[in-house]
Amino acid sequence: MSLLPKILAMGVRDYAVELYREGRITLNEAADLANLTVRETMGLLLDHEVKGNIRTDQQRKAINFITKR
Repeated sequence: MSLLPKILAMGVRDYAVELYREGRITLNEAADLANLTVRETMGLLLDHEVKGNIRTDQQRKAINFITKR
């Protein structure tokens, strides 16, 4: 991989981190944008000291999903 694609990938990842930090995109969307897995994206966010932006309604939906199994 040449230098330019690496630089562009770094920029896209930083952009995905900022959008996620601002609550404008979800974790899955950030992963897609950064061309990373969700797990890799979580690591990237931790590296940038970004905390989760899950809303209460999303947490409630996840809990309801798990408890109905």
